[in-house]
Amino acid sequence: ASVAGTGNATVAVTAPVINFNFAGNTVTTANQNITFTGAVLLGAASSVTTGAGTAGDISFSSTIDNANNLSLTAGTGNVLITGAVGGVTPLSQFSIVSATQTDVNNISGTNISITSGNIDLNGTVYTASTDDVVFTGSVDLEAGAATAVSAGAGAGDDVTFTSTVNGGVALTVNGGGTTTFSGIVGGTINLASLTTDAAGTTAINTSAVTTTGVQTYNDNVTLGAGATLTGTTVTFNGTTNGGANNLTVTGNAVFGNAIADTVTNVSALTVSGTTTINTSTITTATTQSYNLAVTLGTDVTLTGTTGTFTTGITGGGNSLTLNFSGITLINGTFTGILNLTTDAVGTTQLSGNITTAGFQSYGDAVVLVGNTVLTTTN
Repeated sequence: ASVAGTGNATVAVTAPVINFNFAGNTVTTANQNITFTGAVLLGAASSVTTGAGTAGDISFSSTIDNANNLSLTAGTGNVLITGAVGGVTPLSQFSIVSATQTDVNNISGTNISITSGNIDLNGTVYTASTDDVVFTGSVDLEAGAATAVSAGAGAGDDVTFTSTVNGGVALTVNGGGTTTFSGIVGGTINLASLTTDAAGTTAINTSAVTTTGVQTYNDNVTLGAGATLTGTTVTFNGTTNGGANNLTVTGNAVFGNAIADTVTNVSALTVSGTTTINTSTITTATTQSYNLAVTLGTDVTLTGTTGTFTTGITGGGNSLTLNFSGITLINGTFTGILNLTTDAVGTTQLSGNITTAGFQSYGDAVVLVGNTVLTTTN
């Protein structure tokens, strides 16, 4: 069963409640607009299309509900949904197959897939209860309030942003699978903050993520490209695997909330602000540069080619092992460290006050590049 507009005919349905009650619901036009003015109830799986190529617009002025599939195809036309989708009864699969511009309110279903040149999220909640959320196209967060995007809890339930994400609000992403950012995040309009949940993995496959506030990655993080993460504080509460890419944190950084939250396979690591290290291991192929104070939350081994500590380290009663094959620059005030050890290769350059409760063991060549005081209370 279907409703079809032929030639230059548009389709416009106006009623307080619009019921799609027949199997195989289809509403089509030959590149002309389709408009529904009133609440829509899906009695069966339904599709609305204005054409796959040059096409008209699809508009829903109110809500869409009931546990059935809905597929919208607008080609080069636009899709506008003013009311919530699945707000009373979540849909099954919700998909926009094609559009140039899409504006949607809150969406709840088992699966959400939107393909559009640009996607404006005018709501605050986008939930796929048992499957994926996929945004294919640039995303703008337009609700003016904190926005949450959630996939299912299963290991294969992913959240995917294939292009840029912008908007001056807080974004929270939850899902049991992989959260993927493939385009620059906050490049045009900085996000207020970005938070991922503890399940699954976050894949940062873009060069930049920028927030005016914090970034908190509660799951494991992988880098698919050299990335600069800019925020007040960037926190990694799981492991970080650099994929042989550079990682730059512009702001303060917190690595780990447990010893096992290691940072590995990073090419070069740079932190412009303060650094808190709560993991046992940070390993880079090349340099590690810490431009402000470093605080240790556990015994730590740092490994790379060159290590630069511009301001100093507060050890918190923990031991520090520095395994850098090139130059290790210890500059500033090192206090609260239990034992300090450098490996047998490279050179350690010292300047400042280095104090340990236990031993200091310099296995490599030592060069004093400034006034230096070495103190052990052992």
